[in-house]
Amino acid sequence: MVDLSVNLAGMQMDNPVVPASGTFGFGKEFKDIYDINILGSFSFKGTTKDARFGNPTPRIAECTSGMINAVGLQNPGVHHVIEHELPEMKEYFHKPVIANVSGFSVEDYAYTCSLLDKEEQVGILEVNVSCPNVHGGGMSFGTSPECAAQVTKAVKAVTTKPVFIKLSPNVTDIVSIAKACEEAGADGICLINTMLGMRIDLKKRTPVIANKMGGFSGDAIFPVAVRMVYQVAKACNIPVMGCGGVSSAKNVIEMMMAGATAVQVGAANLVNPYACKNIIESLEQECEKLKIDKISDRSGRLMGKDVIIACDFSSAQQTFDFLDKFTEEKPFVKIGMELFYAEGPSIVREIKKRGHKIFLDLKLHDIPNTVKKSMAVLSKLDVDMTNVHAAGTIDMMKAALEGLTREDGTRPLLIAVTQLTSTSEERMQNELLINASINDTIVKYAQNAKEAGLDGVVCSPLEAGMVKENCSKAFMTVTPGVRFADGDVGDQVRVTTPAKAKEIGSDYIVVGRPITASYDPVSAYRRCVKEFVG
Repeated sequence: MVDLSVNLAGMQMDNPVVPASGTFGFGKEFKDIYDINILGSFSFKGTTKDARFGNPTPRIAECTSGMINAVGLQNPGVHHVIEHELPEMKEYFHKPVIANVSGFSVEDYAYTCSLLDKEEQVGILEVNVSCPNVHGGGMSFGTSPECAAQVTKAVKAVTTKPVFIKLSPNVTDIVSIAKACEEAGADGICLINTMLGMRIDLKKRTPVIANKMGGFSGDAIFPVAVRMVYQVAKACNIPVMGCGGVSSAKNVIEMMMAGATAVQVGAANLVNPYACKNIIESLEQECEKLKIDKISDRSGRLMGKDVIIACDFSSAQQTFDFLDKFTEEKPFVKIGMELFYAEGPSIVREIKKRGHKIFLDLKLHDIPNTVKKSMAVLSKLDVDMTNVHAAGTIDMMKAALEGLTREDGTRPLLIAVTQLTSTSEERMQNELLINASINDTIVKYAQNAKEAGLDGVVCSPLEAGMVKENCSKAFMTVTPGVRFADGDVGDQVRVTTPAKAKEIGSDYIVVGRPITASYDPVSAYRRCVKEFVG
């Protein structure tokens, strides 16, 4: 049986499916159609400080693969919501809800959020700085990192519950805005809201909707949403709620593979009131087809839990001879110093052409400027993951991240080596003169990496649990030093088995000789995947 549960910034949900604000009202219309308690949660109607009628009509326009709306945040105001809607909601929905909040000034946002924060049923505050359908607020706050951060700080100053900032896709650089919100204290990001669109009535020769332009939503925007979720999830260390064009269980899984922890369903609810119900009911089956036993394992990063084969060979020919044995799989592979120094960047390009994901394991450690320039070069190789030494300081790691990030905001995953798995506590203290315990050192290095904005760390499986405990579950752990229970540990000191690494909470395990030196590498790889991934 597939475990569909997710934890969204501390809010435990039975599944990741959340009807999006603006398409579900307060749930009243849907509760008579099906039991809405099957939902993970729902984001209720966008609420402002004062009641709003919204924009003049007509304010809806149909179009190919979607629709345009310019409703304009019609709602009864926060006091009515608290006095009437929420008490009524408790009678038919028995889970925490997400309160969607909009405003026309920073003070409006803070005031409305401070009131909703006190409501027991509100589990998360979703601050909408991205509405394209209103004048003098909404999207104007979401198109600038500075303004989005200002709203975030103001709301966080008056609330105790998790705050998610809902961002607009109608910007040049979504990553910079998301990171500004994270630095300002946001607990999560929701994206994307609708795209700005327009239709013209050919006969009347006027815009179809009175507002001229409005928010374009529906199936057509899904690829844009996936791209932006991917970019933000890679750049930030806070959870992401994916939204935009989601209409199927496959869409939900795809969005989570891109980095979302939970997924909102919007326009699909207007086309089919049973959309969320249908998605939830088919989600388990789709996970089974993909051999996913726990859907949260696929959230927070593109590839999810996986086995990385350490291709520690001295030549391209040896590497290709090994990889040619895999006729049915394309394993995730690690290219280390030996192979890279022997063959140069060409080996990366060739293996990438063959369809493999690549962890480029060069462990950069130098002054910040040198590392930054080196990472800028490596960013052109299209690897999926690379690393530095955490001992190089926070400034060096920040420089590495800056150099690795491409002009379009994308980059490979960047992780930091804490302590090599061949290093014992005795060696660390006696030879490296680090007086702290190895556990304390690894945790501190991991915290430094997180502060620098990195995606995770390399540590032994024995430390993966304590890293996540101190840095968050979303902070990635890549763990070498994995051996089969009946295998030789070689020169590794801190080792464990694939099954134990899974239990501890490793996200990726790096396995070399137990696979590459096996008489049947394919069978050894499959055994490792079965024990670690399931």
